[in-house]
Amino acid sequence: MFAAARSANVAIEIDGDPSRQDLDYDLARRGVDAGCLFALDSDAHSTGELRYAETAIAHARLAGVPPDRIVNCWPTERLIEWLQSRASPGSRRTV
Repeated sequence: MFAAARSANVAIEIDGDPSRQDLDYDLARRGVDAGCLFALDSDAHSTGELRYAETAIAHARLAGVPPDRIVNCWPTERLIEWLQSRASPGSRRTV
């Protein structure tokens, strides 16, 4: 899975919601070793769940995910360039 994600240049999600942690820091470490990008999120469905972002950040730190591989830590310009590189050929999608 991680090799395919790396090859496709997609980000692996680290979800902070305690009931939705499909990828914990042990598995995330495998993604780090494979050279994957990551996206961290709270998966909040209410304002009280926004704090779950802290759990995602903790898992990323424990896994040793470098900040330069976390797409939502990137400067806006870099994020936009990456998103545009993901657009299918011939598409006129703008970000």
